[in-house]
Amino acid sequence: MRKLLYPFEIHPEAKTMLDLGCGKGIVSLYAAARGLTVDAVDKTPEPPPLFRDVPNIRFVAADLEQWTPTRTYDIILCHYVLHFLDRTYVVRDFLPTLIHHLNPRGVLQLFVFTPQDFTSVPTKFSPEELLPIFRNLDISKNEMFIEKEDHPPIGKHEHHTLWLAARR
Repeated sequence: MRKLLYPFEIHPEAKTMLDLGCGKGIVSLYAAARGLTVDAVDKTPEPPPLFRDVPNIRFVAADLEQWTPTRTYDIILCHYVLHFLDRTYVVRDFLPTLIHHLNPRGVLQLFVFTPQDFTSVPTKFSPEELLPIFRNLDISKNEMFIEKEDHPPIGKHEHHTLWLAARR
């Protein structure tokens, strides 16, 4: 969980957050509990049940290839969602748009599967593909790591992940 919380450590004064592919909403809830106003975006049509009665979380049901932010943020999280999007769209449009919607001193953090990962996702990214997009930001994390997992139906396996965090 420490990796997930890294943006809060380097930007403790953050007030707004965008959580892309929020899933069950754990990180969004953590941010809301810290007092941040959160926009949580996911492809699922309904918000996670945990969001019920949390006034500072706004859930947006959207396909990320059809959605664009309408405001700016202090923290933008993109955890394990880029690999479901078209590579050209991610590199040419999506990530530059996210950077444009990052407030001064804001942090953009992403986790993506690398080409070494065996997972059958549509797109995997190498540091060489993504780092040029962040050239005008201060990159505080550029780390590849392996996580060992055990969950059905795959069983025991490893994920090869790239962790990038950058600050405007």
